[in-house]
Amino acid sequence: MNKNERVEHLLEYVKGIQNDLNGAELFLKYREDIEQVKPQEAFEIFHTLLQEGTEAKEILVFLDKVINVFYKSLSSYRWEKPENDRFLMDLILENKALVKKTDDIKEILKEEYSLDIKKALFGYSVDNRGF
Repeated sequence: MNKNERVEHLLEYVKGIQNDLNGAELFLKYREDIEQVKPQEAFEIFHTLLQEGTEAKEILVFLDKVINVFYKSLSSYRWEKPENDRFLMDLILENKALVKKTDDIKEILKEEYSLDIKKALFGYSVDNRGF
């Protein structure tokens, strides 16, 4: 089976979940495709729904169910970094720097003395318990 057929089958599965069809029956029908789903294919499925006019808030209603079903395949996917792709490497390094910066901010926000910082960041009154 080629990639396009798998995406079409997975799209049928997701639309079935969206329409509250029997999840167990759908899973059995599309099991082979579900067990092979790749991250790009999952993106394509939801992108297609959006292009077809499904509102994002409608997708959020069933998104967790679909991701839970896709989880095993998606989590076992092994991405291979392309060689000599400077742009991609810049994005990866930038992402790592952003993660470090947000981790640093989280640590600062845990400190009691940062009450004024919390007020400034969140734009509202924060008491000593962080609320």
